[in-house]
Amino acid sequence: MGSRAAQLSIANDDSNENPYLINLTGTGTTSQQSTISAATFTAPTNVAYGSYQAGNITFANSLEVGQFTVQDGVSDNDSFGTTLSTITFSLSNSANVQRVALYDGATELQEIAAGATNVFNAGLGAINTTDGGSKTFSIRVTFNPTVTDNQQYQFTATSATADAAGSGFATVGGSTSIAGNNNRIVVTANRLSFGTVGGGSINVTLPSFTLSATDGLGNVDLDRSAAVTLGTTSAFPSANFTRTTPTYALTGGSITISNVAFADAQTTTLTADAAGLTQGVSNPFIISLVSFPANSYRTTSAGAYPSGATWERFVSGTWTSGFTPVAGEDDFIYIRHAITNASNSPQNVVIETGGTFTYNSSATNLSSLLVESGGVLQINAALTVSGTFTVESGGTVNINSSTTNGASALWNGVEDFQDGSTVNIQNWQYADANRLIENPSRIQVNTTSGSYFGNLIVSGNPPTGDSFIVVDGAPTINLCKNNFTVSEAGTGYVAITSSGANATIGGNVIVTTGQFNVAATTSGNAITTVLGNISVASGGTLNLNVNSSGSATSIVQLKGNLSVVSGGTLNSTDAGCAVVFSGTTGTQTLSLAGTLGTNANFEVGDGTNASTVQLINQNLNLTNSSNAFTVKTNGILDFNYRDITGIGTFTLESAGELRITSAAGLTASGATGNVTSSGTRTISQSGIFRYTGNVTPQATGNAMTTGSSAKRIIIDKTNPTDVVNLTQSTGTTDRLEIIEGTFVETAAANVSGSGNLVMSGGTYRTAVVSGPVPLLAGTFTLTGGTIDLNAAGNQTLKGARDYRNLTFSTSGTKTLSSAPDSVTGTATVQSGVILDVDNNSFGGSITNLTLNGTAIYKTSGNGTKPDADGTYNLAATSTVEFYGTSATIVKLGSPAVSYGNVVVSGTNVSSTSTTTGILFKSGGSFTVKQGATFTFRQPGGLNGLVNSAVSSTNSPTVTIENTPALSTIVYNGVGQSLTGRADYGNLIINNTSGALNNKW
Repeated sequence: MGSRAAQLSIANDDSNENPYLINLTGTGTTSQQSTISAATFTAPTNVAYGSYQAGNITFANSLEVGQFTVQDGVSDNDSFGTTLSTITFSLSNSANVQRVALYDGATELQEIAAGATNVFNAGLGAINTTDGGSKTFSIRVTFNPTVTDNQQYQFTATSATADAAGSGFATVGGSTSIAGNNNRIVVTANRLSFGTVGGGSINVTLPSFTLSATDGLGNVDLDRSAAVTLGTTSAFPSANFTRTTPTYALTGGSITISNVAFADAQTTTLTADAAGLTQGVSNPFIISLVSFPANSYRTTSAGAYPSGATWERFVSGTWTSGFTPVAGEDDFIYIRHAITNASNSPQNVVIETGGTFTYNSSATNLSSLLVESGGVLQINAALTVSGTFTVESGGTVNINSSTTNGASALWNGVEDFQDGSTVNIQNWQYADANRLIENPSRIQVNTTSGSYFGNLIVSGNPPTGDSFIVVDGAPTINLCKNNFTVSEAGTGYVAITSSGANATIGGNVIVTTGQFNVAATTSGNAITTVLGNISVASGGTLNLNVNSSGSATSIVQLKGNLSVVSGGTLNSTDAGCAVVFSGTTGTQTLSLAGTLGTNANFEVGDGTNASTVQLINQNLNLTNSSNAFTVKTNGILDFNYRDITGIGTFTLESAGELRITSAAGLTASGATGNVTSSGTRTISQSGIFRYTGNVTPQATGNAMTTGSSAKRIIIDKTNPTDVVNLTQSTGTTDRLEIIEGTFVETAAANVSGSGNLVMSGGTYRTAVVSGPVPLLAGTFTLTGGTIDLNAAGNQTLKGARDYRNLTFSTSGTKTLSSAPDSVTGTATVQSGVILDVDNNSFGGSITNLTLNGTAIYKTSGNGTKPDADGTYNLAATSTVEFYGTSATIVKLGSPAVSYGNVVVSGTNVSSTSTTTGILFKSGGSFTVKQGATFTFRQPGGLNGLVNSAVSSTNSPTVTIENTPALSTIVYNGVGQSLTGRADYGNLIINNTSGALNNKW
C-alpha cells in the first residue's frame, strides 16, 4: 500500500484542453478488520497429565488443548491477506503447565516455557491467510511433574499483531474450553504416600504427619476416599504401638494423623494399607529411649508460666498431674503448648513440637535451652542464656526485642543452630554498630554445617536512617546453611555488610518486601555467595551496594536462578557491582520482569569455570546506560528466543559462548537480533557463536567479523531442516562445527581460515566457486552429516580429506582437487549436475553412489570404476561416462550395478568379465563415442544376449559413433560370438575361437 498517484483523463470538445487531466494522489492503507477467535475443537477431557511430561515439545509427546483461527476481513476491500506476527495468551493455573507451543498442523512454530503470560513471536509467518481467507493453528502443551488435581487450565488470546504489509486485527480473543471436564487435570491415585514422619521418644506422641493418596509423581488425588489401616514394621508387639484406631478415614485425598506413639526405643517405619492402593511406607525414624530427668515438668495446657498453665511431673518414671513448677525452676521444663513467661525463667527449657515459649520480660541465666522441631521460642525482651542454646531442624527462634544485638547476653552460652532451623529477626537494637555477627562473633557456628544459622529471616521494621547490618567487619563466613529471607516493612534497610565481608548463603535469598542491600559499603570488596536462587517479589528491592563510592565493589556470586517479578526492583547505587552467574552444574535462569535500576550489572561465568544462563519469561531490558551484561570466558548465555534490549552495554569475552535463537542472529549494532541494546557492543572474535533453537531460516548476523580469528561457529538447531544462513564472510582458526540443521554459505558469504571442520550431523551447504571447498584448511572430523556443493556453476571439492555424505546439487560441473582420503556414506549427484572425478579415486567399500534425474558421473583412471563399492542407486535417466586414456574397467558390481546410461569416451575402457554383461534399467543406453575404444570378453558378443558385454536385460539401446573419428570395438575373449552390427568403425578381434553368428 502506501503513497500512490494516478491521473484521470476526461475527453471533451474544448479546443485547447482536450482531454481534461486531473492528477490524484493518496495513501492506501490495509484494513484492520481481521479477527482471532477460538476455533471449533473437541477439547481433551480428564487429562492424564503424567503422559505428557517432556521438557521439549514434539508432536508425539505433547497434548493439543485448543485451536484458534485467524480470519481475514471478509469485506475489507484491501485485496490483502493477514499474516500473524505476534500473539499473546494468558494462561490460568499456569503452574500446572511446563511447556507450550504453537503448531501449524504437525509443524512446530515456536515453543516456550509456560507462564501466566505467554508471548509468541517466532515462526508465526506460517500462520497467514489469503484475502478473505482463514487459517487455523493449535496450542500444544506438556505438564509439570507437580500439579493440582482437578484444576483446569485455559488459554485466552489477549493481544496480537499482524505483518504491516497485510491486513490488521480488529478483535483478538477467544479461549480454550473449560466446559465440564474439558482441559481438566486429573490425578489418579495408585498408592499411599506419607509425609515426613519425625522421630520422637518412647510414650510421647509423634509430631503430626500427613498420609495421602497419590499418583506416581507424588500428586494428591483430591477425589479419593479410603479406609486406611495404619501399621508398623516394628519388631515389637503391637501393644507397644499405639494410635486412636487402626483404621483412619481418608477423605479428600489426605489425612493428618497426630496420635501415634511407641512404647519401645527403636528405628522403625509406618505402613499404610487401603484397598486398590499400593502400600505406603514412611521414612525410617527413631524412637529414642529418652530418660526424662527425674522431677521434670511438662505442660498439659496453654497459659502463663508457671501458675497460669497446667502441668504434670515425671515422678518415679511416671508423668503425674497436680504439680506446678516454681518461678525459677531448676528441674527441666518441657513446653508442649503456648506458654508465656513474665520475668523469672526456668533454667532448663525444652520446647517440643507444637510448643511456643514467649518471653515478654527479661529473664536470665538459662542453663540449657532446646528448641525441637516444630517448637517456637519467642523472645520479646532481653534474655540471657549462659549454657547451651540449641535449635533443631524445624525449630524456630523469633527475636523481637529492641534491646537485643550481637553482643547481648543472649549469646553468652554455646549456640547450635542446626540445618533447617530458623532464626527470625522481628526487632533489633537498630544502630550502625549493632551487628548480628560481631567481629569476632559472639555466636558460634554449627559444627556440622560450618554455618551460623540454618534459615535466617529479617522481618523487622528498621526506621528511616537505621539499618540492620548482619556482619561486622570483613570476615569470610558461612552465614546460613539454608535460606536468607528479607521481609521487612520499614523505611530503613537490611544489608549483609558495611565493609568487605565475604558471606556464603547455602540456600536461597528471598526478598518479599522492603529493601535488601547486599552491601552498604564505601570501602572493601564484598563478595556474597548464594548457593541457591535469588527471588525478588513485588514490593521488594535488591540493591547490590546502597553506598556510592569510587573504590568499593559488591559482587554476588550466584549459583542458582535470578527472578525479579513485576513490582520488584534490582539496582545498585554504586557502580562496578554485579550479579555473577557462576553455577557449575545445570542451567541457571534469569527472569527480570520488574524494574532494573542503575549500575546493576550481570556477568555470566566467573571467567574460569563454565556457567550456563538462560533468559526466560521475557526480554532482558537494560534500562539504563549504566547497566552492563557480560558473558565471561567459559560463560554460556542461552538467549532462549529472548533478546537483550534497552540502552545498556553488552560484552562477549574470549571463549564465552552465545546460544543464538533470533531469526536475525547476532548483530554488531542496530535493533535486530538477540542483542538490540543501543549501548556499546563488544563481541570478541574469539568467542563461541552457537546457533540453536527451531527458528528457520536464521541469519548469523554481522557480529562475526570478516577477519580470521579464534571464533568457534556451531550450528546446533532443533530440526535437521532448520536453516542457518551466513550473513557475511568470516574466518576461523578454531573450528566450524555442525551438529544439527543446515548451514548455508555462498560465494559472497563463506567461512575460511586455518580452522577445523567438525560435523556429527546436519548439512553444510556451500555455493563457493572460487576454490576447493570447504575452504577451511584444518582437520576435517566428520562423524555424521552431509556436505552439499550447491552452487549454480562449477565447484571443486577439496581432496585429501575423510568425508561422510556428499551431495553435488543445483547445476554445473563439480570436480575434485585431488582424491578424498575416504568417503563414508552416500555420494549423491542431483539432476542437472555433472560430477567429474577425473582419474582420482573416489570412495571405496563404505561408499554408496546415488545419481538422480539427469545427473552425470564422469570417471577416468586405472582400475574398476566407479570406485564406490556400496549400494548404487542410479536413476534411469542418469549417465556414467568413462573417459581418458587410462585402463578403465566398467564396474559390474556384486550385487550387479544397474545403470541408466553409460557413455564410453575413453581410449582404453573395458569390461573384463567373462560371464556377466553390463546391466541397465529400462530405457537405458550404452554409447561408444567417436574416437573411443571399448574392449570386452563376454562370450555373447557386444549386445543382444544376456551374456553379451551389454546385457539384453531391459533391452538397452546400443550406439557406436564413428563421426568424425572412428570408434574401436575390441573382442578380447575366448569363444566369443561376434555380434553383427552395421555401425562398427574399427573392429578388432582377439578372439581365439570366435564364430560369426550374425550378418551385417
